[in-house]
Amino acid sequence: MHDDNCFLIIPASGTGSRMNTDTPKQYLKLENGSTLLDQSLETLLDMDQISGCVIAISDNDEYFMTSPFYSHPKLLATAKGGRERFHSVLNALSTLIDFAKEDLSGKFPPNFNLHSFRYFISGELSGGL
Repeated sequence: MHDDNCFLIIPASGTGSRMNTDTPKQYLKLENGSTLLDQSLETLLDMDQISGCVIAISDNDEYFMTSPFYSHPKLLATAKGGRERFHSVLNALSTLIDFAKEDLSGKFPPNFNLHSFRYFISGELSGGL
């Protein structure tokens, strides 16, 4: 892992409803044959600064498991996509904490409390953000 310990969260749980298409936007094919998500992952996961990644996907996502990045060593986990993008990001962040806490130990301010942060993003303290 790189010394910068940058972790990536990708919200990719859209269903394509606003585009009025059967294929979610992140799985539309580009001219090179890659999906939008795969092209993004290829570029981002190739960066040395990225230590790991969590992708938020829809519960009924049938596409990601066929991605060549499904078993990428930097893919730490998938998280449940939420009703809105910020829900997906919060779910991914909550998932990421378990993987990143060792790599990030000692890099938070002295008064930072990981338990309080997890409590906050879970919605118990914040009212669900």
